[in-house]
Amino acid sequence: MQKDGARLMDPGDIYSGYTLQGTGDFMMIRIVLYEGIKALCCSLVFLFFCVFFEPLFNLLARIKFGF
Repeated sequence: MQKDGARLMDPGDIYSGYTLQGTGDFMMIRIVLYEGIKALCCSLVFLFFCVFFEPLFNLLARIKFGF
């Protein structure tokens, strides 16, 4: 079944960076970039909520509880 160093894909291959076409390095780079961009977006959203909603929550707490 093996031909030109390629092997059949099993489900773990996409995470370890191997593909049937032998473009493993490119696939690994794509996965790393995707995960990195996803993590960056999540942290930016978290930072946005912390920066912009924290004063709003403080204001609501002052109005509701009077401190």
